[in-house]
Amino acid sequence: MITKLPLSGDVSQIINPWTLWLKSLSQQLGFINITNVKSGDWEKEKEIIEDVASYGRQLGWIIEVLDLVVSRMKLSNLTEEESASLRQFSELIKRIEEVKQDSKPSGLTLGNVDRMIGDLRALKKRDEKAYREIVSRIKDSLLNE
Repeated sequence: MITKLPLSGDVSQIINPWTLWLKSLSQQLGFINITNVKSGDWEKEKEIIEDVASYGRQLGWIIEVLDLVVSRMKLSNLTEEESASLRQFSELIKRIEEVKQDSKPSGLTLGNVDRMIGDLRALKKRDEKAYREIVSRIKDSLLNE
């Protein structure tokens, strides 16, 4: 009879070193967004996040509109539970604004510019169309000041 010690049984696990390495860096690497989003159409999701608005920006816009709607509501007939939810929402807005103020960048640095240039050069090798679009936007923005 063969017995197996605890934790010595068969193990089946897929290990992707790229995923582990990329997760350890951050959610964003230069102009490349790394996401683990499970979506019905992940390519569309990626396109929306990269070309339209990040999750944070989308959520920020939703919060702004919701805050506007709430500010125009008649609040006198709310239940205590509804009032508590509204106070919690107001506190969320306040805390988000505090974090935004605390994390404002101190300014553009040469190091940031050098990293951006490196990212652009790498992008040019991978996706020249995207590279040209980004460079065009930068040029237009700087020339139209």
